[in-house]
Amino acid sequence: MPPPPTPSASRRSSLKLTIPKILVSQQYSLSKYYDLCTRLAELFLDSFERSRLDDAYIYGMRYLHIVTSVIPSHGYYNSAAYKGQKLSSRKVANAVLEQLGAVVGMMDVEEAERAEQLERKLGEERGERERLERERELEELRRPERTPEEKYLLPTAPVFEPSAPSAPPAFDDETQPAPPGALPPPLPPPSYDVAVAPGAAAASPLPPVAGLSLDPRSSSASAAGSATTSSISPFFSAPASYPPVRRRPPPVPMSQLRQAYLREWQDLLAAKRAFVYPLATYQGRVTAPGRCSTNGCTVIAPLIAAEHLRSEGGVSDEAVEEIIDKHAGRWLGEIRGKLGLGGAALIVPSDVHDHFVDHK
Repeated sequence: MPPPPTPSASRRSSLKLTIPKILVSQQYSLSKYYDLCTRLAELFLDSFERSRLDDAYIYGMRYLHIVTSVIPSHGYYNSAAYKGQKLSSRKVANAVLEQLGAVVGMMDVEEAERAEQLERKLGEERGERERLERERELEELRRPERTPEEKYLLPTAPVFEPSAPSAPPAFDDETQPAPPGALPPPLPPPSYDVAVAPGAAAASPLPPVAGLSLDPRSSSASAAGSATTSSISPFFSAPASYPPVRRRPPPVPMSQLRQAYLREWQDLLAAKRAFVYPLATYQGRVTAPGRCSTNGCTVIAPLIAAEHLRSEGGVSDEAVEEIIDKHAGRWLGEIRGKLGLGGAALIVPSDVHDHFVDHK
């Protein structure tokens, strides 16, 4: 029977959804995964000391996932070269697992306090609603009982009686305001000929404006118009012409891409622009000790490249077959033995390059 969930079970379940799952790649050195574990352990300890429980839980779970699931699936896991790092990571994993228990306990305390505060707040709100309901009930009880006739009477609006008009203020002869005088008649607008004639600014009834001429042919009028336009352009400028939005086309299905590339490859073969040269051997065909080339592509490729550089007209098919069946197996045995790997384990290219450099 599973144990009952703790107060922080839901919180931890949500945090687990944010932890990425890492798949091991044989192309990366195992030391990179151990370096990642070291960094995660440092972040876990820092978050734990700062009481950042969510971060500590995530870092701790990521560390345990890599140490217990990712690293053991690497081809170099049992190599003697990484024996010290393997033992160290196991010790740290035990310490992280123990501290994760403390993190979970602190989360439970926080969630229990949070639930208690929420329950207390809900109780206070419930009590306040009940108090207001009781006050409304008491208010209803204090009101006088209305007769059946009054219950059906519509409420009437309050009647306001107008007050007596107040007497106008009295003025004596000295304080009596004088009646306003008659306004002068407005001036007639100037005719067009008068407005555009030279010197019209002086004869115009409009107030003069410095630097502004009413003659549309004058330079001051155009300058004033441009100044006016520039002064209001930040507020009434024409909309800028934006480039059309380039919508990204939907992704092409992989099946259609495969058919298209297959047709392109067949067209290259038909046009004699591409050629296929089959070999008489393949990796792993020879199983004799010291000559087996299974999973030896990281050794075969640099050996073929070196042979190609030494040749004058390019590496031949016979040379490639000889590398696969005779030379690659010997190098693979040396490198795997040096790293403590199994007979058919994959090898990281950097280890192959380092071995070749050491042996010139």
